[in-house]
Amino acid sequence: MVSIKELFNEAEKYYNDSVRKIRIIDTMYKKETGKSYHPDTRLVQFDEILQAILLTEALIDGSFHRREMMFIDLIAKHGNLLKAIAQETGGELQMTWTDIAAMDEETQMKLAGILPRILEKRSSDFVAAMAKVDKDTPSIDVLKDLTVNIGHICACLSTFDGETGRKESKAAGSMISALLYQRWKAILDS
Repeated sequence: MVSIKELFNEAEKYYNDSVRKIRIIDTMYKKETGKSYHPDTRLVQFDEILQAILLTEALIDGSFHRREMMFIDLIAKHGNLLKAIAQETGGELQMTWTDIAAMDEETQMKLAGILPRILEKRSSDFVAAMAKVDKDTPSIDVLKDLTVNIGHICACLSTFDGETGRKESKAAGSMISALLYQRWKAILDS
């Protein structure tokens, strides 16, 4: 059986590959558009999106295990979903991972359900920059690369609670679609 440490290291490998690709694409985007902003902006947005996907996956089975909390918290190196939620709601929703774990299942599902709306602007900004370069550079497929990496990270998380299942995979897929895929495809198809 694979250890928790090995699973996390495997997930970190895919995370680091995503970070490397985002840095490259973001540099291309800045050169192409002449825009200037903090170098970690896209990485912060990616982390928030990734944590939202992972949180939704972790909550779908009705229990948010301590190991899942630690995984979601530690995988992100630049951004923090909980801070983003607090900022985007004007401080109305301030919580910790432990607070989320203590919520009843219905409240957890409501939180997962509103994450795409809460992260609307951040997700749209991230996708707009990444998809523009993706569209203008036929030799790369950033959407595919990032979604494959996110899928691998989700697969690592799914074994943390001792269960793996379609429900978790479907929840992660739905969130990937809501936060990334639908927005990305709209830009690529325009």
